[in-house]
Amino acid sequence: MAITNRDRIMKALDYLEEGLYDVVDEAETKANGPDWDRTWEQERIQDNKRPYEVRKDDIHYQLTSIYRHWKYYEGKITQTQEAWASELIGVRNKAMHSGNTTGSGEESFSTVETLRALQTMVLLLNAVDSPDSAASVQTIYDDLERTVRNEHSRAISRRKALALDPSGAIKPWREVITPKDDVATGTFDASEFAADLYTVAVSHEARHAGNPYGDPQKFFAGTYMTEGLKDLLTRACQRLSGQTGSPVVNLQTNFGGGKTHSLLALYHLFGSTDPAALPLRVQEVVQNAHLATPWKPGSVHRVAIVGTNLHPASPETKDDGTQVNTIWGEIAWQLGGREAFDYVAEDDAKGTNPGAKLRDLLADYSPCLILIDEWVAYARQLVGRDDLPAGSFDTQFAFAQALAEAVSATPNCMLVVSIPASENGKDGASDAESIEVGGDNGKAALSALKNVISREAYQWKPSTQDESFEIVRTRLFNPPQQGMDDQPAVTAGAFAAFYKKNATFFPPKTQDLNYRQRIEMSYPLHPELLDTIYESWSSLPRFQRTRGVLSLIATMVHELWISDDASPLIMPGNMPLETDSVSTKLMQYLPENWRPIIDADIAGDHATATVTDKTVPAFGQRHVAERLARTIFMGTAPLQGLKNVGRTKLDINLGTAVPGDNAGNFGQALNTLERESTYLYDTDGRYRYDTQPSINKTAQDIIRQLKEDPTSVYNTITEFMKANGADRPGSPDKRLFERVCLAPKDTSEIPDVDEATLVILYPQYTVTRGTTAETDSETVRFMEDATKHRGNSQRTNRNMLAFLAPDNTQMELAFDTACSYLAWKDICNRAKQLNLQPTQVAQADEKLTMYRTQLGKRLAESYIWSFYLATDDPKKEPVLQHSKVTAGDSLSELAERTGARLQREDQLLGGIAPGILCADIDSYLRGMFDEKGSLSVGALWEYMTQYAYLPRLRNRGVLDFALQQMPQNVQNGAHPYALATGYDESLGEFTGLTMQGEDQLAQITDSTLIVTGEAAEASRARTQARTRAAAPSPADTPATPAVPGPAPVSPAPSVPGPAPEPKQTRFYGSVVLDPDQYNRQIAKINEMIIDQLRFSHAKMELRLDLQATQPDGFDPSIVQRISSSAETLGFTASGFDEE
Repeated sequence: MAITNRDRIMKALDYLEEGLYDVVDEAETKANGPDWDRTWEQERIQDNKRPYEVRKDDIHYQLTSIYRHWKYYEGKITQTQEAWASELIGVRNKAMHSGNTTGSGEESFSTVETLRALQTMVLLLNAVDSPDSAASVQTIYDDLERTVRNEHSRAISRRKALALDPSGAIKPWREVITPKDDVATGTFDASEFAADLYTVAVSHEARHAGNPYGDPQKFFAGTYMTEGLKDLLTRACQRLSGQTGSPVVNLQTNFGGGKTHSLLALYHLFGSTDPAALPLRVQEVVQNAHLATPWKPGSVHRVAIVGTNLHPASPETKDDGTQVNTIWGEIAWQLGGREAFDYVAEDDAKGTNPGAKLRDLLADYSPCLILIDEWVAYARQLVGRDDLPAGSFDTQFAFAQALAEAVSATPNCMLVVSIPASENGKDGASDAESIEVGGDNGKAALSALKNVISREAYQWKPSTQDESFEIVRTRLFNPPQQGMDDQPAVTAGAFAAFYKKNATFFPPKTQDLNYRQRIEMSYPLHPELLDTIYESWSSLPRFQRTRGVLSLIATMVHELWISDDASPLIMPGNMPLETDSVSTKLMQYLPENWRPIIDADIAGDHATATVTDKTVPAFGQRHVAERLARTIFMGTAPLQGLKNVGRTKLDINLGTAVPGDNAGNFGQALNTLERESTYLYDTDGRYRYDTQPSINKTAQDIIRQLKEDPTSVYNTITEFMKANGADRPGSPDKRLFERVCLAPKDTSEIPDVDEATLVILYPQYTVTRGTTAETDSETVRFMEDATKHRGNSQRTNRNMLAFLAPDNTQMELAFDTACSYLAWKDICNRAKQLNLQPTQVAQADEKLTMYRTQLGKRLAESYIWSFYLATDDPKKEPVLQHSKVTAGDSLSELAERTGARLQREDQLLGGIAPGILCADIDSYLRGMFDEKGSLSVGALWEYMTQYAYLPRLRNRGVLDFALQQMPQNVQNGAHPYALATGYDESLGEFTGLTMQGEDQLAQITDSTLIVTGEAAEASRARTQARTRAAAPSPADTPATPAVPGPAPVSPAPSVPGPAPEPKQTRFYGSVVLDPDQYNRQIAKINEMIIDQLRFSHAKMELRLDLQATQPDGFDPSIVQRISSSAETLGFTASGFDEE
């Protein structure tokens, strides 16, 4: 039987227990005595926890000791190592409480989890000096690693087959264009990319056939003619041929911006090689200069000064014994040897400015071209010194001014000086320029030189970034192979179409036609790769803009070429960081602490990105996670420490995705990387790697532990829902439910009242689409039981309940979000204990806010299934029916949205037409009328709250209002029901009878009677007959004789009456109401007492004495809401007491 990952974990835990035993026992014994295990048991009892036997050899308690009592291990285990114990507690718990496989047949421990757990065990065991146990776990790790490596090898083969859609028109770059031989074979020397004027023009070490910088033809063959270089060469042709032109040119560009290459172009163009023998592009520059009298090859006196090769304190002795001390002496010597040197020999010896002598020198040795590179590097050595043979600092710049003026005044002479860009961000410089300038002395030299030269010089513009792309391509790649000339355009078109089809996944710039042209122009390099290197990496110290780019990309291209990379373009996501050559090249520019980050998260057999691809087939087939990680690294590593560092998802996609990719996988893979990586940060949607570990790992450890105790998570979800208003019925003008019962765990918690009540189920009680009353599920059983019972008692008001249940799939997402919310909340609460840095605290706060918002939204989207009792047949038992409620964003609207849905389906009514009510009475309750033809309203309401075949009303008030309107609104005798206040048994008549078309009753009470039309008509007839019979006949009434004048009045005799009886003039009473039945009790009190008092025209005063207690304390939101409502309702005295 094959060993599973859980088997490996369990075996490794045994070794871990052996290795930790002595260490933990020693630390705990020192702190709590030799019986520390018994002490732990007593502490559990004191904390009211279930008593357990604590064993010293139990790995759970060993790890718990390290995690909780980490101070006991100071000097042995760091806080970082203590976190390993926390991680392993989660591993142990999962291993103990899960099987080898999940319900779907997958292993309970993924390969990435297992490798990580084993590696953490090895680290912890080594940290506590248990090498034997560590070696045993390492063996398990190595065996699994070997298995993974074999699988990875097969995956690499599949990668080559799946890298491109074979039906696509685009081809792998390697089939279209090939690297130059030295790049393809890896025989290039990085130094070859560093143009060196000194070795070409002074020492002549590089001046041999085939050298890319020393051989004029080879040099120009590998040079891309940018607009800036064309302009520079044109000006030189005109100046040195006696025409107009710029006598002084300042090549002030950023570090590595092509200055030296431009100086070499000038040097070679005006050498002994006929321009006609140079490549066509050079000939075109000369022709377009429109020279009347071109210079003759070999006639121009060339001077090349490289400041880094001159030494102010050490004079140079030439072959004939001449000693040269100064820069002006060197210029003269190169112009004409000893003879020309004599023009300035005296000033060279004294270190003084030759001044006007320079004009004589230049006039006699024109045409001449003077090239000066690294002048700042030379001059900064003179700052503060006046004892050097080269002269003083001030003299140096007096000479510079004199030279510039002399060149300007002398025909056929040209001075070209390279000056670094200004430091500290001025003129677009970066930290790299700081190195070239060279500290405060360099700043002083740069400022002085720039001030002097800029007076006379033409400011030359370097190549644009897009031209730099062509410079790179020209140097590193051959032209497209035969028959492949159209492929760059085809590939560019395919990428442009891919970007257009998935426009929302990429930056807006990709939708422009210009971007398609950029892809074609930079082929086979994607523009994003070159942008990343030029914009990000060029900002690093020592990274020269041109030579650094060439060297890095050459190394990258070589590794991709020999590995048979079949991608359509070379992109940031292709960067082979796992190779020694590329990683070593990058580490030249980055701090050394980046190397373990690459190994842990980005590239390598066990990096997070690699393992993610291995464990998710949808990612692994195209190495999505690995490519994403490399893109993020390339775009952010060189910018560490700067503000607003990070790449947006759109930028990351641009550096990674190629036609044939499923763009939807990128977001999922990025989320997985962000969740699982140790050094990856997400700040406001901008992703970056950093040298400081993020706290994602800590959060994931907490999340894993939370998932082992789902009940606590569900309880937290309930508390969260309550705090966010899920228990509110809604606003008075919209709500249809009078009550909301939130997340009851037992039916006894659901009140049995005659008001419409929404039961929002406990989060664990989920349903799936298609759930019905016949579905055998815990959720359905709970709802059915709740409609029949309240705890152990029978439920009376069955028809007043409705349920709102969460969707299973949505609740799974909400559950995961709740775990993340709790994890980040815990981290924020323990920020000091965890010793978090400010950046980590900010990250935790941001995550907490994000997951809090996300949890509310996902819970609101989860509760979408309403259930209620329904039946059309009074003879059949009602069954649960369901409908889907429209999802919303707010938990406080759950009851409102559910009520609105049920109202649309006539399952919950906030009002009912009298005609419909009469029809329902006629259909279902006609047999319930007594022999007199009446049914009391109280009895009707009891039927309606119990039986699901009758309308479900919001509350009793809805019924009363409909009944009051019935006499005026039942038309055409459709349902001739009448209302009566009572029945007089002695007369056999209904009292207070109100029939169709007559005035409505003033008040509806439980004793109000609903009377059938026939009974009402018969009662009315009897009443009318009795009234007529009791009326006296006119013939029986004697006539009164008419007597004139008033009749005499005799005074009545005074007879003393009985003494008056005492009168009962005041009624008072108080009663305790049932909180679950107060509506019905109040209705009875109103009917049987208050109405009677009102009918007697008594003056009444009613008071409400309300008291409520909450042992755990009222929620602040409840306190605020009730206090505000009491004030609105006119309470004269109210408040909350504190204990």
